[in-house]
Amino acid sequence: MVSCPICRTTTGRGAVYCIQCGATLRTPEVSLSYARFLTRAKALLIDYGMLTCISFPLALVLLPPNLFERIALELGPDAVARDERIRTLLFVRACLILTINHVLYFFYSAYADSFPRTGTLGKRRMRLTVVDQEGKQVNLTRSVLRQVARAVSIMVGHLGFLAPLVNRRKRTFHDALVRTYVVARIDR
Repeated sequence: MVSCPICRTTTGRGAVYCIQCGATLRTPEVSLSYARFLTRAKALLIDYGMLTCISFPLALVLLPPNLFERIALELGPDAVARDERIRTLLFVRACLILTINHVLYFFYSAYADSFPRTGTLGKRRMRLTVVDQEGKQVNLTRSVLRQVARAVSIMVGHLGFLAPLVNRRKRTFHDALVRTYVVARIDR
């Protein structure tokens, strides 16, 4: 066990950072370079772009385009009601696509981030990886917990994703909750 020199919190023997205040307890064996906000944002855009290519066809299957025509025919000549109903269905389809994206990302990211030298397609492309406080690859359990905590970041209006802009370790709210870091990979 190691005691933090700043807040006196006791942490695990191999910890690099204090679990309470984030102070450096020892120099990590590998050089950790925290991922910058824009690099993380690019990785997320790559991942969501790829997942949208999957979820959009799924949404078309679940809410087929001819559904709108059938509803319009059932509503008859009342154009106002028809237009409002079609707008509602378009909104439902957009919500369905977003929901499918979030669910796919939950499982995809939890699985991909828990294997050594891997990560999501976006993280691999941007050369990022998720590590624990000791600088080691996260396991599947911690990766799943990270995705659950990510839902909290989403529920508070995505504000948890802006946290890297104001903290020196560039951690999102969900990373801080489960004590993980997103770092730039340094291949040797």
